[in-house]
Amino acid sequence: MIAVVNYMLKIGVVILCLGGIVSSANAQVWTFVQNLIIEPAVTSDQIQILPVFDGKDWAFTTRWDDNNPNALNMHKIMVETGIKGSFYLNATGRLMTADNARELSTGGCSIGGHSLHHYWMTTLNPNAIFTEVLLNRIQREAETNKPINSFAFPFGTYWDRNVPMAQPDISDALVHSGYHHSVYSQFVKGSHYLPENLFSTMNQIVPGDRKIKADKFRESIKTILDNPEKYKEIDYSISLGVHPWQSPEELQKLKNLIKEYAGRDDFWYCTQTEFAAYRLSAKNTQIMTNNSKVGTFSITRPVIDCTGDDVSLSLAIAGKKPNKITLDGQNLDVSELSNELWLVNLPYTQNQVMPKHIEWLDFNEQQSDQLLESVENPGLSYGLKQTSSGDYEVTVSNKTKFTIPTVNLILRKPLFYTEGLDQGQITQLRPGEVKTLTFNPGGIRDGIRYRQGKSIVAAELSITVEYVPSRVYLTLEINDPKAHDIQKEKMIRDYIAVAGPVDPKMFDFNTFIPLSNVEADLKTGSDDVLLQWSRADEFVANTFAHDFVYPFSLRAGWFKAASSFANKPAWFVVAVDFQMPHAGKLIIRCQLPVKNLAIDGKKKPVNAANSGVQLAKGHHRLIATVDTQGGLVFYKVKPFFMALTVDGESVSYR
Repeated sequence: MIAVVNYMLKIGVVILCLGGIVSSANAQVWTFVQNLIIEPAVTSDQIQILPVFDGKDWAFTTRWDDNNPNALNMHKIMVETGIKGSFYLNATGRLMTADNARELSTGGCSIGGHSLHHYWMTTLNPNAIFTEVLLNRIQREAETNKPINSFAFPFGTYWDRNVPMAQPDISDALVHSGYHHSVYSQFVKGSHYLPENLFSTMNQIVPGDRKIKADKFRESIKTILDNPEKYKEIDYSISLGVHPWQSPEELQKLKNLIKEYAGRDDFWYCTQTEFAAYRLSAKNTQIMTNNSKVGTFSITRPVIDCTGDDVSLSLAIAGKKPNKITLDGQNLDVSELSNELWLVNLPYTQNQVMPKHIEWLDFNEQQSDQLLESVENPGLSYGLKQTSSGDYEVTVSNKTKFTIPTVNLILRKPLFYTEGLDQGQITQLRPGEVKTLTFNPGGIRDGIRYRQGKSIVAAELSITVEYVPSRVYLTLEINDPKAHDIQKEKMIRDYIAVAGPVDPKMFDFNTFIPLSNVEADLKTGSDDVLLQWSRADEFVANTFAHDFVYPFSLRAGWFKAASSFANKPAWFVVAVDFQMPHAGKLIIRCQLPVKNLAIDGKKKPVNAANSGVQLAKGHHRLIATVDTQGGLVFYKVKPFFMALTVDGESVSYR
């Protein structure tokens, strides 16, 4: 028998009591309640949540980015010096395997998210952003059996002045994916798009990605320690990093430098994961007086499923030393912070424990009604599908000998939905039972930006079998709502032709002017692979934003030929067929400088790209050269923004 429970949740609007778990004022944080008793009794005014664990002045940690094998050498140094930190990894691959990730998550270290493929995230369409962020987290969690809650942006890029929606979309993708910490303080502190009290960050100090600059590093730390009020406004963490690119000799210099900051009484040595977990708790815990009994308090704090780590919460209690403090009946130790100020650390209780296993089941290759059996918990099976009505169904089948008290579930949805998170729960799943939760996905965002590419929906389940807690991810690739024909016409990405790179000193634009005639055959007449026109393929359409030009080719020999232009002067040639909806001035907005321009067989002044070219209604073609300014690399795809408009509206590209 299948018991169906329908949830149409609007998180943050509905307060759900789920076995002691309730949603908090912060829509992305779910909480549970503990009972605190202090004897002799104190008032709530005498209790303070401390900003750093154990009453320390600062959290001290490290951050190392990318799938670089030298991270393993960096990890060894950190373990030897007693300094903790986090390694921000991309998808599993040849340079950084699952075994490597597991090794980097030992010895007091952890893993952070860095996207699947290390693209410039501002160049991706919103659905691809979500996939890059969430699948990276799921894969690395399943490999290490440890939660991930912190993210580092590839190339440090999270905004683009040409694309005002990039930063809010990236912010939504992180929130929908379960992150609540970023190593980029400007993103966290300067953002208007993150929920209040959700994200934490750090004060970054760079010792030198290749050459260690010890004196500059010492000066930077001294500046922070001498101005605590200023830098604690950013956050209570000091972090060193960023890349583990140092030679063995430089690594030894770094090891000696790190030793100078080990063993301090005022530092809490932690990972970025632990710091993020603590700060989420500190900012989202509420202490309420129980009026029926003096000295008794209700502590409402975030669940471990949200925080990502089981760091205890530190309280300071003013007044005389308490004789006894209990939390859910457990006696707690009390230590002195200062004169008549006492420290107590509140552990997690009430079955709030870290998962022992994290499992990932992908449903892309499965029939819609097929369940997949758990590897970690034999006898449990799971299902995830989208129904013909558009709802999502998550199914759990229990063929074990044990009753499963609760299955807490978060449904994580891509950015084309107006609601990115839903929550549900299955209770008392007895042996032989099958239960299904049905989620209405909610509304769909308007606009071409959200109507392109594929994405995923993911169910995140927390389940305990015979006192062993597990996390299970179920993922399903979904097609976004198809863009309407009128929207497809606006996607310059899919209709532009690109050739290059070319040497500006050797390039003759005059040979391309005739090709800008509408009826001209778009051929260069050259056998040079760099002068062959290329267009976007299905991969590009599913990945990159509709208003970014993809200046790369999959032709044989292209990458080898193009690599000689990496970080050197180079131009690309672009050809665009477009329709003017009415007579008016065509404006060309391009992220890269336009160096030559021809339209309908005639050369135009370069400044006409910005000032506008008067054109009649109907079909036209332009050919332009754009300057990479020596900033393009060819080891990683980096499209550039381009848009053609008339009277502020996009032209059509068919």
